[in-house]
Amino acid sequence: MTHPFVPKSNKKIRSGDYWVTKLSNKSYAVGVVVDVPPSDLKLTREIVIGLLNWNGNKIPKLEDLTNLKILKQGHAHIKTISEYSCGIIGNIDFSKANIEPQILIGSYGANNPEWNLMRGYKIIGDYKKSDRNKYNMAGFWGYNLLNEIAESVFVRKSKDWL
Repeated sequence: MTHPFVPKSNKKIRSGDYWVTKLSNKSYAVGVVVDVPPSDLKLTREIVIGLLNWNGNKIPKLEDLTNLKILKQGHAHIKTISEYSCGIIGNIDFSKANIEPQILIGSYGANNPEWNLMRGYKIIGDYKKSDRNKYNMAGFWGYNLLNEIAESVFVRKSKDWL
């Protein structure tokens, strides 16, 4: 795949694909595809994305994106990538880069309304009431929420509204 790549569906994207977004102070933040839904869910424009704990005045090189934390993570439309960036610019191998996607409380589509512990679209455990204090709920993000979170974390340094 040649980069930058602007996806129109989630068919050609994969976990670890990343893009940069320019913030109001002219610095950059990095969004990353955490997971793509399995084909049985028939969700061709949805993905799980995250904001990496990286901010800089130049577009990062792949080697700059190691040992980072995913600050926030949520379900999003693929237009999140095209509306606020020039497209996917590379792919991070999470295991080699020592990046761990978050575990969230969610469900596996409309056919399984049960709550589970999820890593992206993968069920990794049953949900227990005590998990509510340990994990965040999975949510669906608007096109600009990743940018709003990045602005709050890297520009305004205020996390009060999160």
